[in-house]
Amino acid sequence: MEMSAHHIHCHMRHLTAKYFYFTLIYGSIDDAERIQLWSILKPYEDCMTEPWLIGGDFNNVLAIDERVGGNTPLAEIRPFKDCIEACGLQDLQFTGNFYTWTNRQIFSKIDQVLINQH
Repeated sequence: MEMSAHHIHCHMRHLTAKYFYFTLIYGSIDDAERIQLWSILKPYEDCMTEPWLIGGDFNNVLAIDERVGGNTPLAEIRPFKDCIEACGLQDLQFTGNFYTWTNRQIFSKIDQVLINQH
């Protein structure tokens, strides 16, 4: 349906013939480009009539406790958190390693899978 350098947004049909939206994310390491991506995603919520699955490497944490060993300014978290809340998304629970990126000094959960309530 739409794409940019940092996302692909699709309307898909499962084998059971149920439709859903799927957005794949590859967030930029640049703060301004990530904020631009959040502004692209927010209007999608207005069009959601079916389930929405959004996931990938957001290159951003949602909470201070999602990073260990490095600075996590609220100015980094707030725009992402605002986008997730505006889109009506919530974290899809998972099993496995909590931290999805490390340089052996900093550990971060930057990969997310989120869903809406449809």
